[in-house]
Amino acid sequence: MRYEKISSRLTRRRILQGSAAMAAASLLSSCGGSTSPASGTTQQPTMPTNPQPVPSGPLTVVTLTVSATVAGAIGQRFIGFSFAKTTIYSQNYSLSNTQMMGLLSLLPPGILRANGTECLSCSTWEPNGAGSTQYQIAPSDVSRYAAFLQATGWQSIYGINMSNYYSSPQSQTVANAVNEAEYVYGALGSSLYGIEIANEPELYYEQTNAATGYMANLPNGTNYSVTNYEATWILFYNGIRAALPTVPIVGPGTGIVTTWASPFASYAGTKLNALTAHYYRDYLQSASDTAQWLITYPDTSLNGIATGMQTAAKSAGIPWRMDEGNSSDNTTLSGIADGFGSALWALDLLFTLAQNGATGMNFMTTNGEAAGSYSPFTYLDPGSGIYAVHPEFYALVLFGMAGQGSLYTTAFSGLGSLNITAYAVKTSTGLNLVIVNKDPVQNLQLTIDLPQTVHTATLLALTQLTSGASGPSVTATSGVMIQGGTIGLNGSFTPAAAYGLSYNGAQVSCYVPFYSAVLIQIT
Repeated sequence: MRYEKISSRLTRRRILQGSAAMAAASLLSSCGGSTSPASGTTQQPTMPTNPQPVPSGPLTVVTLTVSATVAGAIGQRFIGFSFAKTTIYSQNYSLSNTQMMGLLSLLPPGILRANGTECLSCSTWEPNGAGSTQYQIAPSDVSRYAAFLQATGWQSIYGINMSNYYSSPQSQTVANAVNEAEYVYGALGSSLYGIEIANEPELYYEQTNAATGYMANLPNGTNYSVTNYEATWILFYNGIRAALPTVPIVGPGTGIVTTWASPFASYAGTKLNALTAHYYRDYLQSASDTAQWLITYPDTSLNGIATGMQTAAKSAGIPWRMDEGNSSDNTTLSGIADGFGSALWALDLLFTLAQNGATGMNFMTTNGEAAGSYSPFTYLDPGSGIYAVHPEFYALVLFGMAGQGSLYTTAFSGLGSLNITAYAVKTSTGLNLVIVNKDPVQNLQLTIDLPQTVHTATLLALTQLTSGASGPSVTATSGVMIQGGTIGLNGSFTPAAAYGLSYNGAQVSCYVPFYSAVLIQIT
């Protein structure tokens, strides 16, 4: 019975990631004219079947030009999630959590990251432990997690605690870390993306108060630097590498590029299979941290971090990944981190990372539910169900539907100062465009000039509308849809038929309503 459920969800995922355009092809027989490759004859565009409605409100006429110049790429396993390793003891990521499996089936197979918690009482490896015990990780917990990964097709970054090496008395040793890595490697097999030694080591110096359960004894007092980290990291690395010569290792999982990720990349070099970093937009708790501020683009902080990571990784000859982050690293006021604006923000984030050479992004998740949660979805802990699906998750589904391939450059004409972005993905089957309109008033009447002749063109819209409201709101926490379809807690999702677009030769026309994003699929 479980296999049948998984198979149906995987079928739906394939539909969402490309077959949707084929399913809608019958609607496009009267989409309009195109240039015939054989004759060179240009037919006049006609009104398509199931045309896109004209949005109400002011329209700004804009032209978008897409060139065949490559400006990045979206590869396999780009989308990911990060969660506290301490929750492995629970049933959240297990075969019994069919809701979690349903949500993941809406996305291309990605990467889960089990890390993010280091303290004296957390994430302790107990090789003889009974399992399902909070603050302990036993072989049965890892095996349960491995079965979940194999069933879903996802891979994992698995964190090894290093901070306890500094505790007094010492509660983590290299030998214990090696033992854990050996079991993880054997259990996960091809589902293991990489072992990550430590988590955010730049914060170790802040964790010196034994009363809080963090490290009580650090080298050089509280002056913990990347060189201190490297001196201990190499002990763990050598131990793990000696026992497991081919195990992939990633790191350092830091939130600081210039003084941590960059020098560590130079130090570790090709000992690493990937360089990893973290990024959170802001704490999002001050009066100036609004939903409108969140979606302001460009994000100069992100651009600086992404550029720095790309440079460091390229110098070391390794790929890089943002393996933890989100709009905030804390619960915010309701309507900011959990509002519709977070979905529009997430799309810009993902494409910006891809343009800067990242191999992917792991969105941090949380258990439980509170207003202002930054998590794409929240789950019950230690239960085995999903509590809520937030707007941000809709953005990840839309991004997954955009597909994999090279990113083409885009340029607007007539846009002015409007807060709107556009991205183009050249896939194996065509060209997919994602356009994000973050303007609070202006709708776009858009003409798109493409580097290839159009044969079919459809549009799916990511929108928000609360019952009784006259228009979308970036602070709304509900009413989010992709082409009129909502996502259920179990991953159920049935969007309406895609809109057919008018096209002529290498030109397509459409609308992009304010506070929305659209996915245009072109063959």
